[in-house]
Amino acid sequence: MSADNGIYILITPHPSEDNSREHRVAVCSAIENIHSEESEKYLLMYFGKCEPMANRIEAMSAALDLYDKLIDDGGIVEYGVQQIKLDTPFPILAPV
Repeated sequence: MSADNGIYILITPHPSEDNSREHRVAVCSAIENIHSEESEKYLLMYFGKCEPMANRIEAMSAALDLYDKLIDDGGIVEYGVQQIKLDTPFPILAPV
């Protein structure tokens, strides 16, 4: 049986700082949707509620904690922990 999921660390440029990166960690299924025509929608759906982290070590620690919790609860993580690097800042929701 396929779980089609993984724990993903999204790495994007910080929107207001030069050469700084943001890291977001989430459990996602069908991650290929972030490369579709509706990529912004999927980025927000998958990572919108994630707290940005300032460095890779903090993000990897959070990802491994998520992995351990899922496995300990009897879950499956088909694609393990993966990093996704994007060259554009994370989409910001406009205030309603």
